Amino acid sequence: MSVTATGAGALPRTQARLAYLDVARGLCILAVVLVHVGFFHVFPLAGDPTGRPALKLWVVFNSAVLAEVRMPLLLLVSGWLASSKVRAGLGSGKTRWAIFANIHLLVVWTILYAIIERLTAPGPAQVATSTAETVPAALLEIVNPAFGPLWFVHLLAISLVVLSLGRRLPPALVIGALLAIGWVTLWYTGERAGIPRAVFFAVGVYLGPKVPAMVSSRPALIGAGAATLGFGVLAAVLPPLPRYPVEVAACVPLSILVLAVAAWATRARRLSVLTRPLAWVGRRTLGVYVLHWPLVGILTVWAANRAGDFGFLRRSQMMDVTYPLVVTLIIAATCVVAESALRRVGFGILFEPPTRLRRLVDPAARQQPAQPQAAVMTALATRPRA
Repeated sequence: MSVTATGAGALPRTQARLAYLDVARGLCILAVVLVHVGFFHVFPLAGDPTGRPALKLWVVFNSAVLAEVRMPLLLLVSGWLASSKVRAGLGSGKTRWAIFANIHLLVVWTILYAIIERLTAPGPAQVATSTAETVPAALLEIVNPAFGPLWFVHLLAISLVVLSLGRRLPPALVIGALLAIGWVTLWYTGERAGIPRAVFFAVGVYLGPKVPAMVSSRPALIGAGAATLGFGVLAAVLPPLPRYPVEVAACVPLSILVLAVAAWATRARRLSVLTRPLAWVGRRTLGVYVLHWPLVGILTVWAANRAGDFGFLRRSQMMDVTYPLVVTLIIAATCVVAESALRRVGFGILFEPPTRLRRLVDPAARQQPAQPQAAVMTALATRPRA
């Protein structure tokens, strides 16, 4: 949910191409919600999938497909949209504002998640939204998010700083360095979220301007398909330690394929019943990203205390699939409505820093006309503009 990019200069101008980015972001954010609904709420209640092929297949799809693809694609698109700010460097007020806005979101929502945790699941028995039970623990979560979705915002701020500082370095050197650092971090921590994902943001920064040509090129897509299949099969048979760079090599072309499918679907009139709602969500993903987490957490704690009421998940494999899909759509719609309502009643600070602070971070903004709140600088919340 990147607060990184409006005005990425290399982006295509046509409405159709802009729409496929919104469709891809809509798919990503719904996948984020769906995976969290599944792993935290549904799968613990559904029980052991042994002897239940539909549930087992659904668990594998969530863990091996959605969980592995959604964040690399989202980071790649965010890097693409942030490419103009990286090229401008830290001397640009817009770049500094994008970094500051990400930090603002990280601080505000870390505090809010901790407060919600205290209200809904006090004590160590259950965890709803945060593992930070003390002020020092909350401060540590801001510095190094270890639970929840805010690692993404944290990573965007760090990536913008690092790539802006190294903007004059060869892209291959930067990507190689981030790949090596991510590999070491993953080996040391065992955690994929965070630094191991930074390479996808960097690939988006450098590869983004070429993506429109790639998604419309048959040879490029054939190559991407072959690379995805080859590296994917190799990753499946490798032991954990050498698997990371191979998975990265598989996820990048897979992200290109997903964007190509989104572009094709956007052009197909008969699929507009799907692409229009996805694009609509894709233009409103900031609120969904930060608000879905407490909703999923509260639902998880509430349902865990009433597990007997969810026996239908053990009795019906069809419900194992349809129930999380319906819950995901309800949560996403609730988040969109809640964000709009919060902004209307004066709580826009939950989603962006106060406008008056921008004049301190970006002095050039004083000479620019004020932008409406709906145009908050976030690669997840706004349509990219050429």
